[in-house]
Amino acid sequence: GQWSPAVRLKTALPSVQALLSAPELRDPQDALVARQYICEYQTFIDTSRSWTENFARVSFLGVEEKMKRLVEMGFADDLVRSSLAAIGGDEG
Repeated sequence: GQWSPAVRLKTALPSVQALLSAPELRDPQDALVARQYICEYQTFIDTSRSWTENFARVSFLGVEEKMKRLVEMGFADDLVRSSLAAIGGDEG
């Protein structure tokens, strides 16, 4: 009866942070990534770099480009427009 999302988040985030800062290759969360890290390190680095560039960088797109991308993902045009306006155009 005492559960709340904040309590779960408060306990989950430190665990995620620990896993990211000290991955355990002998007991990985993702065996493919662990194998790639051990056996194909350069591929691991290249994939990591690509994912960072594609998914973790600040977007420098203008509002219209952001609108187009979000609509292409399946979001309604009017909802995208009002949501971006509400947050000053920053979809991140």
